[in-house]
Amino acid sequence: MDIGKAMMEIREAKGISRSEMAKALGIMSQSVWKIEKGKSWPKPKTIEKFCEVAKVPLVYLYNKSLTVEDYIWPE
Repeated sequence: MDIGKAMMEIREAKGISRSEMAKALGIMSQSVWKIEKGKSWPKPKTIEKFCEVAKVPLVYLYNKSLTVEDYIWPE
């Protein structure tokens, strides 16, 4: 699961700058960068606020964040 990458793709597709998103989320721009680059994991309230700001359903973000490895079950 790569939620940061999915957040970045959605943010960019919506034409929202990193600094605008950071302000809307109430976090620092550097924190948004860390999330998008996979250096940190967003808090649940940050994920919910992101979806609100980007106007996307939470399920869309989670589905977009899934990778092939997420569908492979160990035997």
